[in-house]
Amino acid sequence: MINFVKTLQEKDIVCSNVDFMEKKFSVLEAKDLVYCDSLYLITTGSYNDGKRGFKDWMEVEEIQLLRLLDRLNGLKFPIIQYISTLQYLSF
Repeated sequence: MINFVKTLQEKDIVCSNVDFMEKKFSVLEAKDLVYCDSLYLITTGSYNDGKRGFKDWMEVEEIQLLRLLDRLNGLKFPIIQYISTLQYLSF
């Protein structure tokens, strides 16, 4: 973990915590990476019910995110999606 933190500190990394619909992706360059830590559509966690400071995460938001990622024009993006309670996909 210490080596990981040191590596992060040596690189030009900018982290932001913003709703993907508010992020200005047009300022990103080909070398940039967009990491999407979205809520999981098939789970019932208290964080995705819209009542604890988080926005609801429903099928509409899921589709909006996936469409936005399709339009990133070559930018790299990892995203983790649960497809069942026993499996997940990482793209």
